Amino acid sequence: MRRPGAERREEREEEGLAARGEALRPVERVARRAQVAAYNAYVEERERGF
Repeated sequence: MRRPGAERREEREEEGLAARGEALRPVERVARRAQVAAYNAYVEERERGF
């Protein structure tokens, strides 16, 4: 048998995880753009013969 309020706590935890995921998305997007920019710079340098 579950304690009273246990379901509510689980719901709050799920909402918190979703909110954290939403907050991380912009950071992940910036990180991905930085990775792509670094890779593009690497490829351009190789094409130039450096």
